[in-house]
Amino acid sequence: MSEETPKLSKKQLKALRFKAKKSDKAAEKLEKVETSIKEVKEKKESEKRKNETAHGVHPRKKRKTRRGHHGRGKNGAHNGPRFLLFVGNLPYSIDEKTLREHFKAGNPDLIRIRKDKGIAFLEFLTAKGHIQGRIDACLALHHSVLNNRRINVELTAGGGGNSKNRIER
Repeated sequence: MSEETPKLSKKQLKALRFKAKKSDKAAEKLEKVETSIKEVKEKKESEKRKNETAHGVHPRKKRKTRRGHHGRGKNGAHNGPRFLLFVGNLPYSIDEKTLREHFKAGNPDLIRIRKDKGIAFLEFLTAKGHIQGRIDACLALHHSVLNNRRINVELTAGGGGNSKNRIER
């Protein structure tokens, strides 16, 4: 911004816009402020483009996620797509060892248990290959009995939320 036009807060700018509706002097001041704001934004954009082309770096879009591991699972090293199976109607006393034993035919890469809800998620990472057969082996255990309870095993859309991608799945 130039020396004649001081930097205004959002609140001050809003007040100036309101005053500009009735006062010519305020309208002139508003015009000066808005042009200086545009100049500053254009200058920042041109510097940003200049830096990108000079260094050959393209800005990455920020990924919107609520997951603490930014969509990479618990180990954080995996980059490809993940496949999740939901397991419901589990006994509240279930442990990971028992679940691994029950689903040994499918050999899931990761098991997350929610004992308070009686559910678990079996996660399959693409890096280990032959995922379809492993998932099918686990899905075949739908309505099987585990600790005197008939469990549900279903393929999930993964992720959660109301995103367009989630709804399509």
